[in-house]
Amino acid sequence: QPLTITMIYTITILLLIAISCKAECGGSNATALTPFNLTEYLGIWYQIAVTKGFEEVFERDLYCVYANYTINPSDNSKVVVTNTGYKGGADGPKDVAVGSATQAVPNTAELEVTFGNAPTPSPYWGIKMIDSTTTGQYDIVLIWSCENTGPVTYGETLWILSREREISTADYQTMVDYAYSVNINVAALNLTNTEQKNCKPVY
Repeated sequence: QPLTITMIYTITILLLIAISCKAECGGSNATALTPFNLTEYLGIWYQIAVTKGFEEVFERDLYCVYANYTINPSDNSKVVVTNTGYKGGADGPKDVAVGSATQAVPNTAELEVTFGNAPTPSPYWGIKMIDSTTTGQYDIVLIWSCENTGPVTYGETLWILSREREISTADYQTMVDYAYSVNINVAALNLTNTEQKNCKPVY
């Protein structure tokens, strides 16, 4: 049966819808946490795991990676992000990257982060939080970043961060399961654990 104009139009629309879904960062329906207390989020977060692609580009051979979030003393609407790791091992030379973050939406874990000379900030969303069973404060967070890099391509990164250098297997699995539940393909991202043993104390 030959294709009619209507059939061609319908196929074209379906293709455009498919492309649009692809462009929406893999079709994930993840949303940033709200309510969210930025002040409570400040301080040290240890990297438990990160996607392999991010590690290979930005953290190759780094150990004991952590981030410190502090209010910018010159502009309290901004947060200074200081990422630290040790090259080659826990006793290796310190590797530091400093960036800046702003809260894109008040009361929401939707941050925009810039490092170096990047022309535009990158999204940095807290999408799942586990509170401490002893303090009730933020304790483990799942961070998701996704950016369209072309009409049908995107870059995606996932982090698990914690106030402690180690988390339980159950809490780790909770974060992975949640990512899958919002259509983030954790296996495809190749989530990789960060070495956090024999690390120097952080003050």
